[in-house]
Amino acid sequence: MTETISQIIRSGFETWKSNLGISCINLVWALIVTMILGIGLVSFFIPIFMAPPLNAAFTDPESFVNLTPDEISAMTVETMENLSPSDFIAPGLIFLICLILVILADFFVTGGLYAMMRDATQNGKCSYGTFLSEGRKNFLRVAVAWIISLIFILIISVIVGFIAGIVFVIVAAVFQAGGASPESFFMSPLFTIVQIPITFILIVLVYPFSFLIYGVVIEQDQKLSEALKTTFSFIRHNLKDELTLGVIIGCLTGLIMIINLIPIISMFTFLLMGLVIGPLIAFWSVRLYMDRRDMIGMPDACRSAGSGAGSAGYAGSAGSCCSDDGLNEDDPSCQPETAGDAEKVYVDENGRIVPCGPPDYPELGGYKELKR
Repeated sequence: MTETISQIIRSGFETWKSNLGISCINLVWALIVTMILGIGLVSFFIPIFMAPPLNAAFTDPESFVNLTPDEISAMTVETMENLSPSDFIAPGLIFLICLILVILADFFVTGGLYAMMRDATQNGKCSYGTFLSEGRKNFLRVAVAWIISLIFILIISVIVGFIAGIVFVIVAAVFQAGGASPESFFMSPLFTIVQIPITFILIVLVYPFSFLIYGVVIEQDQKLSEALKTTFSFIRHNLKDELTLGVIIGCLTGLIMIINLIPIISMFTFLLMGLVIGPLIAFWSVRLYMDRRDMIGMPDACRSAGSGAGSAGYAGSAGSCCSDDGLNEDDPSCQPETAGDAEKVYVDENGRIVPCGPPDYPELGGYKELKR
């Protein structure tokens, strides 16, 4: 029985609360990305602010602060006329190197974080060792899925961006008709307000393609090509649920954009996105994928038993008789013992779930009760 979107949101929230270490890793990585890209952007704009007359921002900052937007705009135009493309070669290379480093490192971080979320959704808890091992293992898988999803996202973004450009031109023209300059429109809260519905539409449309990255990490036992085929199938057959969750995510993003307009609160939006909203969205997405693929509650020993949605290999719980030892899981005698309402699960000396409780089976290397 599949979970509803409300159940996925509630269960994903509970899983997130029990695994706040994932949010800490996500926040630290967001800070690192901000610093690296900040260095790249600063280096890119150095030639502009070092050239006259904009260098007045450093030589005479008090006078620069008192300049009007029109005066700053005129100074910027004059500065750009005095610059040549060669002035941006070195800063551009620095920014490009920073961007490439961030993207490559993000493949590793994404593969590790999504694997932790997969394990947390599966077992309730995850290991920090998973972050390192799965990050290396999933590097190429995430990179390929990222490139494919980027193609779809760019196509959708171009279409939405074209429509958004027309909307911005119309609104800016109306804004200018009131006596204000076009530049002041882009610096006003109205610009952000107009952005909200456009951003909402863009998020809803591109969100389903984000499952390409989730899928290649979650489908750890499939080859990359098979995992991509499985994920495309998932996107096609669960589009309604994906769009529904995308609407919720779009609403959250719009709310963050509104909060960001409040100066006192806006300083906390970065923390809110890094610690709460970002990880929650990922947990909901991972849970939606795993629930629709019948992967929640599946023992680790049974991951490779099946790959289709609803297959026997993905069904069952932590106490299911799913093994390769030839014992019949349909045999009533081969079932975990229960004490009251609590199910007892047994594992062998290697930590592998055995299909039965007592009597002891020597070929399984003994058993011990697994506390749950």
